[in-house]
Amino acid sequence: MQLFNRTIHLPFEAAAQAGETEAAKGLSLRWVALAVLVGVPLISSFVYVVVPEIPRPDVAILVGALTFLLTGVFLGFKSPGTTILEGLIAGGILALLTGAILMIPLGMSIPLPMLVFGVIAAPMLTMAGAWVGEMLEGTVDESRETSGIQWGWIGVGILLGFMLSNYSVFLTRAIFGFEAPGIALCYASSFVVAGVFVGFFSPGVTILEPALAGTGVVLLEAISLQFLMGVPFPPLAVLIGLVLAAMLAMVGGAIGEWIQDRRALARE
Repeated sequence: MQLFNRTIHLPFEAAAQAGETEAAKGLSLRWVALAVLVGVPLISSFVYVVVPEIPRPDVAILVGALTFLLTGVFLGFKSPGTTILEGLIAGGILALLTGAILMIPLGMSIPLPMLVFGVIAAPMLTMAGAWVGEMLEGTVDESRETSGIQWGWIGVGILLGFMLSNYSVFLTRAIFGFEAPGIALCYASSFVVAGVFVGFFSPGVTILEPALAGTGVVLLEAISLQFLMGVPFPPLAVLIGLVLAAMLAMVGGAIGEWIQDRRALARE
């Protein structure tokens, strides 16, 4: 699997390539189906891993929400043409399946307002993930802009950073049993990794964009922890997090730019 030259081969790729012409011209039901086929095992496995360790509906819903983003990234990155609408449709289907997974096998009681919110939010998250995938693939026109601050890539960094940082907390604790030091190290590394993606895939020099994205991730997490999960986020912790996240993401952006430059030199 070679991520940085974008030649990732998956078992069902041959079937997906058969519909490339269809997907490039308009709505591709083939890619909707593939996104659902990828999303269901991802959501199921991640939720099943996390819930026994942290048996809270809000945590299960958050991990599921992150998986909608991840499914959308896969869809946008691997599919030909622009498949953002496919992400919206696939997200709606996955929302219903996720509700069934949480309530039937796991026996969770989900309040109706939260269920309705999930059905609305899941398609939007999958579509946002598909947009991130399209940006990484280079099929979105805005991704080719190289003058000034590239706000689109700040958005990509925020979504990637939010997804990676939360996975690093929930999954490393549930799978590896990490305590606070290990979780903190994985959490910090997630900002570097997100910065590497932005620095490598974006055109031009994007060092400031990952730094701004890192601060956006910290603010988004402070809001989600405070209002979604009821976990207080002290102002001093937010301030320290903003500084550290910006520095780590900037380092990642510089690494991504270096890899991009080395790859360009290798082609010459």
